Amino acid sequence: MEQAMTAVPVVEPKHPPDKTYARVLNPIRSHSSDWFSLKPIPLTKRNHTVVDNIPTCIISNMELEEAEKQFEFALILKFTAGRPSLVDIKNHILCHWGLKEDPVVTLLDARHVLLIAENQDDMIRAQTHPSHRINASLFRIFRWSRSYDFVKDNTKVPVWVSLTRLPISYMNPTFLSKIGNLIGKYLRADEETIKLKNGLRARICVEVDVSKDLPKGMYIGDSNEDKFWQPMDFEGNN
Repeated sequence: MEQAMTAVPVVEPKHPPDKTYARVLNPIRSHSSDWFSLKPIPLTKRNHTVVDNIPTCIISNMELEEAEKQFEFALILKFTAGRPSLVDIKNHILCHWGLKEDPVVTLLDARHVLLIAENQDDMIRAQTHPSHRINASLFRIFRWSRSYDFVKDNTKVPVWVSLTRLPISYMNPTFLSKIGNLIGKYLRADEETIKLKNGLRARICVEVDVSKDLPKGMYIGDSNEDKFWQPMDFEGNN
């Protein structure tokens, strides 16, 4: 008698789930800022201080400045009402800002988010990113400092400046940096300017004090006799 054969169940091969259209356009990166940690600094030896019978911790300005070197590339994002979740903020920055290293992103209060970049290039790229919107929430971006006022608006902000019909001889990044530093603090030129994709204008980002009158232009040339008037258009300031 022939032995009955046991049927072997057929197992369908597992396929990875199809990527959704949204996931392709907006991939989620893991957030890793392990490069950052607060480092101890040396302190000057001093006796314990008591004021009005209350222990008082004395930290000198020099010691504070040494500790603050760890925040050299720190920025503050100040949101309007309806700040996104911290997870949404992190994912948006990782997916859309083009930073080379993952930044530290942490809450300071309900409206303020601290971003610490790993290097100066990433800080400037974040500071000059053209979009100031995450989901439906608007924000402004400022350089961090010990004196930052969480109530009052900081008047020093990055703005884009268009130099229309600037002769291409003057579009060298070194010249643009010199022009920008006469306006405020030069940050960078945009990609179209650096690649000379638009010979009609140069476009630079400068940190300026918006509480002061902004110049309408400046003279540029190789001498007082041989110079020309270069108008400036501060974007978003009309």
